[in-house]
Amino acid sequence: MSAFNSDALLDRFGEVDSCIGYGSGVIPQAESKPNPQLDFIIGVEDAEIWHRENMKHHPEDYGCLIRSLGPRVAAMIQRTGAGIFYNCLIDFEDEYGAKKIKVGVVESKTLLADLKEWNSLFIAGRTHKPIKILKSDSDFEKAISINREYALKVALILLGGEFTEQELFEEIARISYRGDVRLDDPEKVKNIVSANVEAFRQIYLPLLETCDLAMNKCVEDGHSLFDKIDFLIKDGVEPSLPSGILKSIQKRIQAEDEFGPVIKKHLKNLVRNSGFSQVIKGAITTDPHKTLAYGAEKIRKWIMGKDRIKQMSINQ
Repeated sequence: MSAFNSDALLDRFGEVDSCIGYGSGVIPQAESKPNPQLDFIIGVEDAEIWHRENMKHHPEDYGCLIRSLGPRVAAMIQRTGAGIFYNCLIDFEDEYGAKKIKVGVVESKTLLADLKEWNSLFIAGRTHKPIKILKSDSDFEKAISINREYALKVALILLGGEFTEQELFEEIARISYRGDVRLDDPEKVKNIVSANVEAFRQIYLPLLETCDLAMNKCVEDGHSLFDKIDFLIKDGVEPSLPSGILKSIQKRIQAEDEFGPVIKKHLKNLVRNSGFSQVIKGAITTDPHKTLAYGAEKIRKWIMGKDRIKQMSINQ
């Protein structure tokens, strides 16, 4: 996790409707390396206009191919797949020192739709976890609240039976990693939750009190334990889930106990497809040397994660 000047970053990004920071560079994670890249997503009104201005002031953000093709093509590519365009390994310096940043650009209408409908889960999944909001408005904040209520309900369905507070938060964090072709660390979910338990509590414990769920609460070994969750299913479909999930399951659900497997399959396909399309887009839009550097870092994280798991199994 690195310190940074939020105002300086927003000035660097230009005219944006919203901005969030996420990932180990912005939000603490267990086992994160020193001085990691800082990850941000910005919502803009019109992608072509934003890219035109950014190419004018910061042409070095883009790969040589996209620079030559111009902002209209950048916007066209952005609108495919999950609707986001990343520039990575951008040099940024403020009073806290030099650092690398990665910026995902998405049109605000696409961002809000994913938060409220889980069209791709690419953006929605990142806000299931603790994030840093640098700029927002009432529509954005309302959409994040809806998105997190969905995440809580889906996690409760997938967990079923008895589970600890830690397991609940891990299931919420895991939603957007099911089927992810880019997952670089097998322990990523545990690392996210273990370093941010209090932040997860602040987000999700109030939602447990206000969600339209009937449940019993008890305490075991100092941890909250949620047991016997009773969803009020209407005609085999829970009406307050993301529309994308409802469209996928409404003709296939025959009994409540079928919810879990169908939802898991839907999430896996959704995450895999959006992640794969983003990999392809990155290969097209990013300069080869940045692609190699970024890929090498992902492989390093994956190897370190596998080594940690191996060491843990030896020590048990």
